[in-house]
Amino acid sequence: ASGFNLLWLTWGNLAPLFAGAVISNSFVQVAKTGAEVAHTLKTIEVLGGNTSEEVSRLTTNMLALAKSGPVGPVEIAEAMKVLSLAGLKANEILLVTKDVLNFSIAGTTDLKTAADTLVSVSTAFGAGAAGFSRVGDVISKAAAESKSSVEGFASAMKTASVINAQYGVSLEDTALGIAALSQLGIEGTA
Repeated sequence: ASGFNLLWLTWGNLAPLFAGAVISNSFVQVAKTGAEVAHTLKTIEVLGGNTSEEVSRLTTNMLALAKSGPVGPVEIAEAMKVLSLAGLKANEILLVTKDVLNFSIAGTTDLKTAADTLVSVSTAFGAGAAGFSRVGDVISKAAAESKSSVEGFASAMKTASVINAQYGVSLEDTALGIAALSQLGIEGTA
């Protein structure tokens, strides 16, 4: 019994230490996440030629999306960086980040892939940032109907975008053609 009491007293004395370690570890993780997000946002500011006020608005938008959505600030900041490196300015990034998030959820893909896909396909079809929502809807629906992955379908859309440039085939008609080929087993860049 005395051994049990001694053990209990020892654990009782160590409990605050364990609690402190858990809190400390959580703080370290939050600090690391904060530093990573801050670095990504600084990259957007410097490489994108954005002002600190514009980046402050991006930060506010990113935090609001992280609070209300299924992904955290690191992923959202990285997606914003992809958009910035693709040439979008801060005001455009603010307008399209929600479209990227929606496309990521609908296509069950990560945010960086979603951002890259929307930039590539929208640019190839001349839709620009204003067309992100439409492009995301077309790819998500066509990929689902053809039982293809969003990544595979997006890859096919990028490859097939030359027919838009050469023959003026619309985004929707290209997606329909790719969906028909996918149902025949011809997928991706093939």
